[in-house]
Amino acid sequence: MRHLVFSSLAVAGLTVGFTAAASAADLGRPAPAPVYTKAPLAAAPFSWTGFYAGVNAGYGWGTADADYTSPGPPNGFIPVDQVATSAQGSADLKPKGFIGGAQAGYNWQVAPSWVLGVETDFQAFALKQSFDGTFTTPVAGPQITHTSIQTDWLYTLRGRAGFAIDRLLVYGTGGLAVADIKFAQSNAYPLFGAPAFNDSFSLSTTKAGWVAGAGAEYAITRNWTAKAEYLYVDLGSISGASTTRGYLNPGVPVTHSHETDLKANIVRGGVNYKF
Repeated sequence: MRHLVFSSLAVAGLTVGFTAAASAADLGRPAPAPVYTKAPLAAAPFSWTGFYAGVNAGYGWGTADADYTSPGPPNGFIPVDQVATSAQGSADLKPKGFIGGAQAGYNWQVAPSWVLGVETDFQAFALKQSFDGTFTTPVAGPQITHTSIQTDWLYTLRGRAGFAIDRLLVYGTGGLAVADIKFAQSNAYPLFGAPAFNDSFSLSTTKAGWVAGAGAEYAITRNWTAKAEYLYVDLGSISGASTTRGYLNPGVPVTHSHETDLKANIVRGGVNYKF
């Protein structure tokens, strides 16, 4: 029994000794360094300031009120025929067609949310329509009439002012518009039986006017943006004259007047690359 007690005490003493030695060894070791994690950086706000360039495409439709005025007495038509042939030779056209081209500009984000800019574009402006008809005047008989209008290109130089909500920009725009216009009218009177009584007129000119509209643009990435835009274009009126032999007095030339105006609506989408 005495031996068992001594053996237990010895084992207990060794255990305590080893535990104390281990604790002392642990106390001598340096504490592990604390681990620090970096907080994620907040993304910098998007800035609209800078140059950009891109392309656009869309659709245009408009109105062209064409007026034809034939001459009256003493050498032109009698009054009843003058009224009829002038009205029948006038046509209200609604040209329409494809719009597409390229634009470039510069934006200044002048305050946290306000953006000012300037933009120019040049594009195909393929609006066209024609009208053909055959009518009868009270005395002069048949009148065969033709009217057509066509545009090929459009140039604009516009200011822009908008409000930015981070990557979304809503803006208004307006300025100068320049386009080519091709306008033609002809009126033939078969009863007269001579080409000298048939008038023919055509005019191809470059016309300046104004443009205004609004749009929205969204920054998909730091460099690429997409936009949707509406523009109203007013190119004013153009006019000219043609000459034929007189109806009441065939020996005297008479002048017919031709006039039209052109107003157009444009809806288009586009993409820009911001440098």
